Amino acid sequence: MNLAQARHEIVDSLEQAGLRVQGWEIKQVVPPVVIVCPAVPHIETQVAGVSHGKPYMTNWLVQIIAGRGTADEVRKALEDMVTKAVMAIQPGMTGIEVNSPMFEKGDNPNLGAEITASIAINMKKED
Repeated sequence: MNLAQARHEIVDSLEQAGLRVQGWEIKQVVPPVVIVCPAVPHIETQVAGVSHGKPYMTNWLVQIIAGRGTADEVRKALEDMVTKAVMAIQPGMTGIEVNSPMFEKGDNPNLGAEITASIAINMKKED
């Protein structure tokens, strides 16, 4: 599996869970949405427990931005989105961590969360 296939597998899993996923390269964010992007560090080598068949550990960030509504509605929507996302990526990914909810300030405030997770790959395109 290469990087593009790993990203596609993550996006596919999230979409199958009923979440709307948007690419990180798209500037206009329209909540509710989940954005999958590379985490830092994006690729690690010589990670304990990573096999020789898949020697590269790739790290990903799943950003969740809940929609608009009352505080209670948005909180419930965020909790639902986080639950769906974790359940969707859990079978194929390791080291899943969910940050505490974040409130983005500004002209269009949003409630969101970030999930970090990793998947080992071999950098080779699979058919």
